[in-house]
Amino acid sequence: MKRLLLLTSLPLLSLALRAQQYVNPILHQDYSDPDVCRVGGDYYMTASSFNYFPGLPILHSTDLVHWELIGAALSDYPGGGSDEFRTAVRHGEGVWAPAIRYHDGWFYIFCGDPDRGIFMVRTQEPAGTWEDPVWVVRQKGFIDPCPFWDEDGSAWLSHGLAGSRAGLKSVLFIAPMAPDGTRLLGPSRMIYDGHATQPTIEGTKLYKRDGRYYLFAPAGGVSTGWQTVLRADSLYGPWEEKIVMASADGTINGPHQGAWVDTPSGQDWFLHFQDKDAYGRIVHLQPMTWQPDGWPLIGADPDGDGVGQPVPGGAMPDVYEKVNPYQVQDGLVPSRTGPYGLPLEWQYPVVPSPYWHFALPDGGFRLFSAQQPQAPNLWDLPNLLSQKFPAERFTVTVRLTFHPNPQLKEHGEQAGFAVVGDDLFGIRLTDEAGEGATAPGARLSVFFAPDAATGDPEQTEDLARLAYRDGTVSLWARLEVRAEERDGVVPDAVCKFSYSLDGDTFTEACTHRARPEMWTGARFGFYCLRTAPKNDAGWLDVTDLDVRTEFQRNPGFVYDEARVPSFELPGLLTTLQGRPVRNRKEWEQLRRPELLDLFEKEMFGQAPRRPDGLHFQLLSEDPSALDGLATRREVAVWLDAAGTRRLTLLIHVPNRRGGPVPAFLGINFFGNETTEEGQAYAYRWPAREIVGRGYALVTFWCADVDPDEDDGFRNGVHGLFDGERDAHSWGTLAAWAWGLSRALDYLETDPSVDGRRVAVVGHSRMGKAAVWAGASDPRFAMVISNASGCGGAALSRRRFGETLARINGKFPHWFAGAFKAYDDAEESLPFDQHELLALIAPRPLYVESASEDLWSDPYGEYLSLCEAGKVYELYGYERFADPVPPAVEVPLVKGRNGYHVRAGKHEILLYDWQRYLDFADRFL
Repeated sequence: MKRLLLLTSLPLLSLALRAQQYVNPILHQDYSDPDVCRVGGDYYMTASSFNYFPGLPILHSTDLVHWELIGAALSDYPGGGSDEFRTAVRHGEGVWAPAIRYHDGWFYIFCGDPDRGIFMVRTQEPAGTWEDPVWVVRQKGFIDPCPFWDEDGSAWLSHGLAGSRAGLKSVLFIAPMAPDGTRLLGPSRMIYDGHATQPTIEGTKLYKRDGRYYLFAPAGGVSTGWQTVLRADSLYGPWEEKIVMASADGTINGPHQGAWVDTPSGQDWFLHFQDKDAYGRIVHLQPMTWQPDGWPLIGADPDGDGVGQPVPGGAMPDVYEKVNPYQVQDGLVPSRTGPYGLPLEWQYPVVPSPYWHFALPDGGFRLFSAQQPQAPNLWDLPNLLSQKFPAERFTVTVRLTFHPNPQLKEHGEQAGFAVVGDDLFGIRLTDEAGEGATAPGARLSVFFAPDAATGDPEQTEDLARLAYRDGTVSLWARLEVRAEERDGVVPDAVCKFSYSLDGDTFTEACTHRARPEMWTGARFGFYCLRTAPKNDAGWLDVTDLDVRTEFQRNPGFVYDEARVPSFELPGLLTTLQGRPVRNRKEWEQLRRPELLDLFEKEMFGQAPRRPDGLHFQLLSEDPSALDGLATRREVAVWLDAAGTRRLTLLIHVPNRRGGPVPAFLGINFFGNETTEEGQAYAYRWPAREIVGRGYALVTFWCADVDPDEDDGFRNGVHGLFDGERDAHSWGTLAAWAWGLSRALDYLETDPSVDGRRVAVVGHSRMGKAAVWAGASDPRFAMVISNASGCGGAALSRRRFGETLARINGKFPHWFAGAFKAYDDAEESLPFDQHELLALIAPRPLYVESASEDLWSDPYGEYLSLCEAGKVYELYGYERFADPVPPAVEVPLVKGRNGYHVRAGKHEILLYDWQRYLDFADRFL
């Protein structure tokens, strides 16, 4: 077993990120009811903050995917000096479903408070200070407002009703508003009743397009609903309705409540939340298109019914080339310092007292023990400083230093680390050494209130008693949150607390499942309190805080080499029984067969043998192709005796030849006609260059074998050969590899081609198929992997760029069903991709990467080739062993392996083909 150490100064990895794909959710944090506006090339988001302060978060992005928390519009609560959000925790009240708009040089946020009315704040600098809130209308029950300025200069406000306050819901309103947004000019008028078809419609967002008004409004309930759009020629209606996005089985639940935004080039996008229970309401990004009938469609429409459904990700918005200033580390949203002197992600459940905390000069913060009344649990504790869960799986490690006030005559000063929702639990230190105590110390314990929201008293269990040193006690604490599957699409958040006295060895303290709190997700945080009166306080220092996300489904991806986990590769030259492989005979007789069996059963699936009915038919022949350089043929490879399924080979053979010539064989993605000179993808298949070097070029369309669709394996060759499928049945990649072997069957019969000298080549997903074809069919004389990435040449355990969870989620048809068991569990794979490359030995193998193609993990592809070279050494060939890859566009050959990293993006270009031809000149 080899432990691969991180390399952090590689030229290859210092290139700027240019990822061309995004994955949902774009924010795995509780930004409920998100709304977004665009100003030039910049996007600004706000969201509900309820009773948490600082409130009304302001996030900024340049690409709609990567965001920074740059400010907060609300550091106090409007109300003319009212203390109602200072004196008590008002769970779930306050800031509901805001809307942010830019008008006439000002950023406006309108927000509904279900108990008090609608208020507005504004600024000219969203990262700076916002003006004091102004109550636009005071009316209990008004929620979800959205301002709108029409082309004639008039201003309007749409809103809904909270049934819990108004005694009525599922209705929407419009009211005329002063152009400066400070007041309504007339009463709200009900314009839509959704009781019959759109129950619980709310969350209004008002727009205008092509002279028609559109009101985007979610309906059906938070976790079970859908996105509705209304349209009308007048603001007062009548309004037509259409559901434009809803969840499908197994996809994102309740996809609604969000914002339509466009890009400078005219693309349309929709951001919305998903209610993920304890994780809160996380944010997704969906493509949006306007249909010929004037209705929008959000997401994808695979069944063609006109109603979109959420997508797991896709091509980045067309602004992705703009440099993104926010390099997301560890999956965390970067933030700035807020109005209370702390990073903006830290919030209190009330408007805080200035006496509660101190930002330490060297990082971290000090929480003073604020006096609080006796309570059955901490649910109503105002000075609990907390933040949202940052990911589906994450770990928080922190050093806690407790310094109680020795002058307190009554014991009971305490400090702790907690997870709070409708329940709460954690670990705490309680002072047991008041004035005059003979044995100063603190009691370390766990606490748990399973129904904290209903006043459930805490249950406690003592863990240890810790002695003070110079009046303090210090320990390390850790919170690990992991997702645990349950029925439906939303997992449980299982939280484990542990502690350490030395920072190295941790002891488990307790494990519980987190629960959400009213309208928010669970949170983790820290507190320090006392019940005894005194004119001074003790404190808790929170330092060395490390919040680190783990790899998970759809968390965003790692492009920073420093964030790649340490890992151990399975022993390439050790059998499953632990027997070392010392020579080529043992490799061929023992290790290679078991690896081939593992990849076939656990990853690609078991393909059928060569069909008995295989036969060939010449369809056309042109001896003067490429200005007389080549003979162009089309040959049908019939895959069954009945002639119901064929793949069509497009072949260019040099006319100047002294006998059968070697060939390059590969699959094209868009059809044979697109590969010929003058066509869209001819650059990927430079026939003139290849033929001029003395090689034949052979290609076929992937869909001739199997369409690249999640079609339940009903189409393509699966329909010819499949009986009852199981977890080890072949997927689409195996079908394409099988098709390559069938093409080789024909080439072995073609007198103009030397069937013993055929190189299989593939780019991207076709590169994965080419590698598997070369590994599973030893008749291929050479294998060329062009940017095959995850599932191809790149090491899975690095979890860099594309991951197994993403590739299996986005392309569930590519692999065997058994392969999905390794989603987010790469460490449990019984193999890794270096062993797939090793199956090609001793035949020549060339691996290509591109410097900007971080999605395909160039360094992981190179390391994989290095490790595979150990088998080539058994055959007496030199291998790549230097952990530093060659420089960009400095091709290198070692033994029978070749490698280069080309400058640029995920493509196969003439530069790559020239290197492959050079390699073939030596070995094919």
